[in-house]
Amino acid sequence: MNIKIVRILIFAQLIFFSANAQQDVQYTQFMHNKTALNAGYAGSTGVPCMNALYRNQWTGFEGAPISQSLSFQMPVFKDRVGLGMTLVHDKLGPAESWKVGAMYAYHVDLGRSKLGLGLQATLQNYRVRWDQTEATHANDLLIPDNASNSKFIPNFGLGLYLHSEKYYVGLSIPHLLKSELSFVEKQFRVEGVNKAEIHAFLMGGMIFKLNHMLRIKPAGLIKYVKNAPLDFDIHTSLIFYDQFWLGATYRAGGDLLSNAGESIDAVIQLQLNDAIRVGFAYDFTLTEIKDYTAGSFEILLDYCFHYQGKRLTNPRFF
Repeated sequence: MNIKIVRILIFAQLIFFSANAQQDVQYTQFMHNKTALNAGYAGSTGVPCMNALYRNQWTGFEGAPISQSLSFQMPVFKDRVGLGMTLVHDKLGPAESWKVGAMYAYHVDLGRSKLGLGLQATLQNYRVRWDQTEATHANDLLIPDNASNSKFIPNFGLGLYLHSEKYYVGLSIPHLLKSELSFVEKQFRVEGVNKAEIHAFLMGGMIFKLNHMLRIKPAGLIKYVKNAPLDFDIHTSLIFYDQFWLGATYRAGGDLLSNAGESIDAVIQLQLNDAIRVGFAYDFTLTEIKDYTAGSFEILLDYCFHYQGKRLTNPRFF
């Protein structure tokens, strides 16, 4: 990799993590990975469900972000309570994070809809491999002497999830504590920098039946971080015979040099049966780094267990 591409990568990372202050993992198939974003979603499907997702962002860049998430959620106590667990792995260059979370949601029956009130607790292991970096200035005192540093970061969050057979709306703050991420000694730290910023997510979606073979499902996700531009995803899927999904997403945000947005994404999903759904997403980059990357992609797998005599409510939609 030549020095020009290295500089572009560093520039892109700084934009993504500093200018936009977006530190949490982003998902193109967010509409089918809600357990990772909203604790109030736990137990809303009516049966236990597992979700696995792999994301490779900016393919072709050495050290570009790679993320995996694994989640499980289930209803208990006659669907009044939902329990969930998540495991998220994120790697960006020499920095790596493992986060495990536990969720509790209480579901209130509102007639034709239900409201999930969720709490979650997380424990994150954050690590930086200094032996995978090369200092610009030799003997830089700000770089630790250790080959690597790591720390455990506890946190907690909240989530609200309102849903029915035809729509859903969710509001969540996955972590409420602004934990310190820096390994630099306190006397060298800049106040307010290298903190885990608070993220808020507003999501929503609807389903419309056009005829016996076609449904349309719009969805959206707004991502808010203090002192950062408002970021959002707008998605629409066409669902053929309740089995084949074909969708497109526009993601706003991006870099400081272009107003075109961050990406345009294509999503294809297949409902193999009532229990299994597989999905693939590809992001076409719109920012200045589009000349140096082949884009980003995601692979998703959903599996829902079935009790005898009990079926999912809209298993292929929400």
